[in-house]
Amino acid sequence: MRWTSPPTRREISLIIFSLTVFALSYNIDTSIRLVGLNKLQNRLGLGGGRTTIGPDGRRPLGARDSLEKMIYGDWAWDAEEIAGDGVERSQVKGVGRHGAMWVDKREVGSLTSPSLGESTVDQAFWRWGNDIPRAILRKHVPGYTVIDNVILFNGSMNIVTDENDLFPPLQHMVLSTDLNVWKTITPQQARERIGSFGGRIRGVTWMAADSSPHNSTLFALWRTYSALDSGIDADGATKLAPPRRLIYPYYGFFTDPNPEHADVTTRRQRVVNGIHPQLVKAAFPFMTVMYYEDWEDYHAMQVPFVIERLVVADRSAAQYGVKAQEPIYASAFKVDGASDYWWEPIRRSLATYFEAYGKDAPTTKVVTYVQRQTHTHGLRLSDKDHLALVDALHKLERDHGYEVHIVSNIDEEMSWTERMRAIARSSMMIGVHDSDLVDSMYMQRTPHTTLLEFFPPQTFAREQEVVASSVGIRYIAWWNDQSFSGDKLPAVAHPQDDEAVPIDVSAVISAIRQTVSHQTYLPSPAMASPSQLPPGWIAEWNEANQRYLFIETASGHTQWEEPAAPIAAPADMAPVAPSTHGGGKRRQYAAGQTQAYYAGDNASADSGYYAGGANDANLINQPAAAGGGQQLFTPGLAGENQFQAQQGGQQQPAYYQPDAGYGQQQQPQQQQQPAYGGQSGVDGLTNQFSAMGMGGGGQKQFQLNTINMLTTPPEPMELHRPPPEIRLPPGSCISPAPTAVADPSYQRLTLNAVPTTSSLLNKAKIPLALVITPYRTLDEGDEPIPLVTDVIARCRRCRMYINPYVQFIDGGNRWRCCMCNMSNEVPQMFDWDQARNQPGDRWQRAELNHSVVEFVAPTEYMVRAPQPAVYIFLIDVSHAAVQSGMVATATRALLENLDRIPDEGNITKVGIICYDVSLYFFSMAPGSTDSTMLVVSDIDDVFLPKPADLLVNLSEARPAFEALLGRIGDMFQENSIIGSALGPALQAGSKLMAPIGGKILALSSSLPSVGEGSLKNREDPKILGTSKESSLLQAANSFYKTFAIDCSRAQVTVDMFLFSSGYQDVASLANLPHYTTGQTYYYPAFNAARSEDAIKFAHEFGEVMAMPIMLECITRVRASRGLRMASFHGNFFVRSTDLLAMPTVPENQSYAIEIDIEDTLTTPFVVIQSGMLHTTCFGERRLRVITTAYPTTSNLSEVFASADQIAITTLLANKAVERSLSYKLEDARDYVFKKLVEIFVTYKSSMTAAGAGASAQLALAENLKMLPVLVLGILKNVGIRQSAQIPPDIRAYSQALLTSLPSQLLIPYLYPSFYALHTMPPEAGTVGEKGVIMPPPLPLTSERLERHGLFLIEDGQTIFLYVGRDAVPQLIMDVFDLPNYEVLRGGKTTLPVLDNPFSQRVNAIIQKTREMRRGVYYPHLYIVKEDGEPPLRLWALSALIQDRADVLPSYQQFISSVKEKVNGVGY
Repeated sequence: MRWTSPPTRREISLIIFSLTVFALSYNIDTSIRLVGLNKLQNRLGLGGGRTTIGPDGRRPLGARDSLEKMIYGDWAWDAEEIAGDGVERSQVKGVGRHGAMWVDKREVGSLTSPSLGESTVDQAFWRWGNDIPRAILRKHVPGYTVIDNVILFNGSMNIVTDENDLFPPLQHMVLSTDLNVWKTITPQQARERIGSFGGRIRGVTWMAADSSPHNSTLFALWRTYSALDSGIDADGATKLAPPRRLIYPYYGFFTDPNPEHADVTTRRQRVVNGIHPQLVKAAFPFMTVMYYEDWEDYHAMQVPFVIERLVVADRSAAQYGVKAQEPIYASAFKVDGASDYWWEPIRRSLATYFEAYGKDAPTTKVVTYVQRQTHTHGLRLSDKDHLALVDALHKLERDHGYEVHIVSNIDEEMSWTERMRAIARSSMMIGVHDSDLVDSMYMQRTPHTTLLEFFPPQTFAREQEVVASSVGIRYIAWWNDQSFSGDKLPAVAHPQDDEAVPIDVSAVISAIRQTVSHQTYLPSPAMASPSQLPPGWIAEWNEANQRYLFIETASGHTQWEEPAAPIAAPADMAPVAPSTHGGGKRRQYAAGQTQAYYAGDNASADSGYYAGGANDANLINQPAAAGGGQQLFTPGLAGENQFQAQQGGQQQPAYYQPDAGYGQQQQPQQQQQPAYGGQSGVDGLTNQFSAMGMGGGGQKQFQLNTINMLTTPPEPMELHRPPPEIRLPPGSCISPAPTAVADPSYQRLTLNAVPTTSSLLNKAKIPLALVITPYRTLDEGDEPIPLVTDVIARCRRCRMYINPYVQFIDGGNRWRCCMCNMSNEVPQMFDWDQARNQPGDRWQRAELNHSVVEFVAPTEYMVRAPQPAVYIFLIDVSHAAVQSGMVATATRALLENLDRIPDEGNITKVGIICYDVSLYFFSMAPGSTDSTMLVVSDIDDVFLPKPADLLVNLSEARPAFEALLGRIGDMFQENSIIGSALGPALQAGSKLMAPIGGKILALSSSLPSVGEGSLKNREDPKILGTSKESSLLQAANSFYKTFAIDCSRAQVTVDMFLFSSGYQDVASLANLPHYTTGQTYYYPAFNAARSEDAIKFAHEFGEVMAMPIMLECITRVRASRGLRMASFHGNFFVRSTDLLAMPTVPENQSYAIEIDIEDTLTTPFVVIQSGMLHTTCFGERRLRVITTAYPTTSNLSEVFASADQIAITTLLANKAVERSLSYKLEDARDYVFKKLVEIFVTYKSSMTAAGAGASAQLALAENLKMLPVLVLGILKNVGIRQSAQIPPDIRAYSQALLTSLPSQLLIPYLYPSFYALHTMPPEAGTVGEKGVIMPPPLPLTSERLERHGLFLIEDGQTIFLYVGRDAVPQLIMDVFDLPNYEVLRGGKTTLPVLDNPFSQRVNAIIQKTREMRRGVYYPHLYIVKEDGEPPLRLWALSALIQDRADVLPSYQQFISSVKEKVNGVGY
């Protein structure tokens, strides 16, 4: 056979078989060797004696060749350690070379998927089937939470759990918004809504859910997260997995509009998120920052995503966890489990980045001064002090070897790298109070690292102190030449913006040298420290000479000898210092004038009273020299009986003593007598003070009367009685005027005797809350609020305004604050009558006699000059709006009410924007009657088509404005466009008034359908009455929340007038008024062809336009020490922990504030003061101050006896709405019912003989007898009621009313008025001394209905005339001008005024009903026939809340169920 012959089939088969066996053997041998299965390999005989691979991936030590050693190095590998060479050999996991953060790969949390953060590309999605991931709460304090397995889906963050009790309330975790809605759902609900698979967001995710940027975000998030590793050591070693991403769900990446596509290189303005972008890259190089656009992408996707671990921070939610005077982020430091070295991993990482760590750490004394001189706002040193401080610091550097850095936090002046490198090297940092001092956290850490913060004297804030203390930095607060640290820090009193900060530069340098010297030079143990040095000297240990060097700080002189103290005066020598009551700074009066001022006859003085000696008294008593003019003397040196007579001769009780806790020393008592003298004159005012509960034989006690609710039916007249009397201790008030006690319509507390401890309050189960209506209309006969135009007296510490509850001391020259006990000087002009240019009578000052007062604010209370009132009218001119008659009615009402728009001084500005799917602007030239319409069809990027004449002065452009209003109806009469661009119209209105602020009145007749804020019809009758119904009450588009917050910042308020005949999503649109202090007005099925609809809207629209408003208002409520404003309810935006932003404040809007008792109240009474800084609509900056004092008590019976059932009901209504939005409507109903049962249980167990056992009675305090029926009114109100028949728009509008109506309107809305007109007394309906006399009200039960009767039922929003089927024809004729009952038609109507007394009386009662309450509402009148249309009849009868209706119980059934709960398990 020749070689050239082809192979046979057998030969080919052998070759293929041989190759196959070889390849198989080789691959098996290699695979087994690589995976390290040594025993299996030897057993199979593959590889023979070849060297195996060890568990470290390398061959054994003896089998390694030179090439392997060259590539991998020669190192030993140990379990749980990381391999490396050099300094990293067998390194423990932690922080390594170059700042690398080595992390443990073991699981951090328990999931049903691979370990936290570990996955491959093919594991992007997770199929969990029915075993849906459950949420696990790892750490939580209010505002700061670590939680695993949060599922992001369909616009919401879902916490899947069947153990709700393990999770805090959602509002304590994060403030939900439309783009960040948080929900708690059961696994079953999750399976139905979310499905069986989803995406996986691996690792640790941080979320900054704050609605406004703040530089606390970074350290608050890390502090919360670090609590998972209590083993972080001093070297910063940690086992925590690094955060993969930081999400800002509310901030876009850029703040300016998108450029043209061609301008790709345009430099754009990035958003300010509170963290410098370079800081994230340097300290967290492994973290990606994501913004609103990224968050929006996740929500837009149709698949759920599981966030494995989420650390969320929300300062709005943190308000539930901070105490009074604490910064809002303080609760982050209360997360348990954190190491003392929690910040070291981050600090050391940044220090390594700047080569300021380890061998590169500075060895000299490094001081950094953060200067703010170039800032245009905020605190800063005077230029003189700043230059002196800089020179002194450079002198330290030049003469004493310090390393000094002068840095700025403005990037244009100094780069971030340069600034932070200096701080990272520093051991001491100084600067004026500002948030940028938080960078002190990055200073090198020594036992004496110090932050020194300059404040204006008598002010202090804890923001930097809390942060510095948390990381072990010594903190010093500085006033001029005084320092405070440790437990000697001053009380919190926030400085005003732009306030100058004075400092004594020599004292500051002395403190720096003393502080920093202690860091580097430590005295020898053999040498004792020097004794007390004279002022101006410091001692510095000299290492070379082993002794102290003494330095005079002022001159820089040094010496080895210890300086001698100045020689003290002999003990028996009287000091020559002037009297404490004299001095040139004290104001002076002529003797005769001062006698008149004190209303005294003599000027005798007791030398012992004044610390000045007898000579001072003799000088006072010298008569005026003949012909030589009047002798001058100071009020502080007046005879003791003179000033005492001014105060009514009262002995001021020592309720308050100077509190050392505020950094103030106890003043020695020089005399035993009261500050103002003896007891003369006391009897003259005893009766006056007794009438106020302040005098007589001591404090009047509360009388507790117990009643049995089972046998005590509701009595409507009880609701018209005043709340329990405020019974203050004698001498609490310095004024006998009745106006010294605030009318409860301005401000009322749920308890008129405040428990002294939180435990007593918790025992009573009655919530402590304040209900305020600070800007209410004045009723006929009310005195106007007094206006103070000269001087504003405030406490230097707590910033309280002077009021009738302060005390005057030091002969009237000083006053003691009734909140914090601070002693303050009386202002120079306080006792001067500027109008008459002569001394005035202090006791006639308005702020000492009135609890409600206004001050004209000086320029230091203004950020900018007062702005004019601005009104922008947004009018829907779509087809639906025109056809309903809304456009014609609105323009006519606007034209008729132009004269009523507040325009004192002719400064008010107005503008009109019409809209359908386009925007129509109108340019009006002043002095002309012509106007030009400008159409903007591009609603995706709203702009103003003209820079001027769109917003015009009302007086100057009045002719053009009137002419335009007369033409708008004709312009759009034939408009057939269907659709609404409400969102773009709102944006345009905001842009138009953005530089000024003001009020937008938006009129909408259809669901917004195009542009920003477009909505879809989500009304689903199937979910009404189910647990899912609450979702219809939440906003469906995030635009309305975010835009509202932007409006609040721009001082813009939005009022919504809604007219749709179909679904309009009131729940979403009502967000705009809710966050901007506006109001929602709803007119379902509006049709101007019905005169009743047109009249109602025109009346309310006109009243809103004519209403005087407060502009640019900020509100703060202060309270005595131990009380804290905990949470707020109402239409506003909470700007900080206790500052409420109110762009414009309408009249008669109510707010509720819950109060916590943090510390035991030791004073006999507490004071609560509401302050509203605002601009009037005629351009004057003012302060409205409302002050109320309440006694304290440790007696539970007094707590119950002082309870105000109206205030409690107002709070419960607000809480019910809040819970229905945060949870479910059922939860809201359960909360209100359980709260009522808790009050009954506590009362029975503590106030009755039944104790904890069962009782046949249902006992409660008499002053709370209407509380059960009011609670029933809440449960039966349309906003909360259990029903599957209530449209979501109606329910949402009702909830808006529940959270904004003042008590005078809210109570009838919950418990309507019910009158029998056919049997009313003869005087009812006639005019009496106080106007039209109303009939006596009836209980709300159909038992009072009579088949022949005529009844009126009204709740402030609607009036029903209920006509019995057997009503006599004469009654029908007299009232309706109809022959009999059969021809009477039910429905909305206008009652005729007929020429008979009964008709005139009925019409007078209806008119009185519409006018007697505060507010703009004009109730519709409906005629309801007993056998008429069932829906209308059921609507009217639902107002009789004491009857059973559908599934809702009658009052007797309700009370019986309460009794069962009280006697049963209870709560």
